[in-house]
Amino acid sequence: MNDTEASAQLDALSAETQRLAGVYARQSAALAELQQALLHRAFAGEL
Repeated sequence: MNDTEASAQLDALSAETQRLAGVYARQSAALAELQQALLHRAFAGEL
């Protein structure tokens, strides 16, 4: 593997890491929202 190939592979891995970090952040926010909605419904006697 030459330097150009290694650099391209590292760039691809970096891009994938950033994409996965975004997915994680969105899923984490969605989970927090779901937890709040469930707590609200539980304390409102809706569950």
